[in-house]
Amino acid sequence: MLTPRKKLTRKELHKDPLLEKVALVTDMAQIHSQKLTYAAIGLIALIAISYAYMTYKKDQDAESINKLVAAEQIFYSGDYKEAIRRLEKYCTEYEGTQGGGLGTFYLASSYYNTDQFDFALNYYNQYIDDYGDNSLLVVSSMAGIAACYEGQNKYEEAAQQYEKVVNQYPDFYLRGEYMMDAARCYKVLGKIDIAKQWFDKVIKELPETVYSRDAKLALDELGA
Repeated sequence: MLTPRKKLTRKELHKDPLLEKVALVTDMAQIHSQKLTYAAIGLIALIAISYAYMTYKKDQDAESINKLVAAEQIFYSGDYKEAIRRLEKYCTEYEGTQGGGLGTFYLASSYYNTDQFDFALNYYNQYIDDYGDNSLLVVSSMAGIAACYEGQNKYEEAAQQYEKVVNQYPDFYLRGEYMMDAARCYKVLGKIDIAKQWFDKVIKELPETVYSRDAKLALDELGA
């Protein structure tokens, strides 16, 4: 017949380092059990709130994309004034969503195409600052800012902005176009030496392209 296991006293537990640690943890757990429970509840609540927000955000993004279709079609039809009217309301309603970011870019481009460069600058910058989740649209917005400066006859700012795009996105497929734009702006400013440097850069870095051909023609016109 098995005899009942003797219950170890606290004094005896102290003799065994491992058992001593187990006892200490047990005591601490009992003392702080209520606090641990509150912490666990708080963690669960945080997870639930985060999940609910992510689900809500996903639903909002999906809804925003669906709602953007009508305004997007008007934008591509070339009716920029009507696109502005719709997109202003849309971007306010769906601010912070995926569709809201795309709508902001369309709104900036609509203002640009109606020669309202101040508004266009505002929304191109807003897309970069508040969204910027699509590298293609970021580069296009940066180039749009440069184009707005040109529209305002601010060729120095335009040239510097085109340079910024080229330097930050050296592999972008429109790199040659932006390099030519920078050179053209410097030419308008009368900074011929800098313009020549950019034309030479195009010829050196983008040989066998239409940009290189145009750069050579530009240099010939400058007597280089």
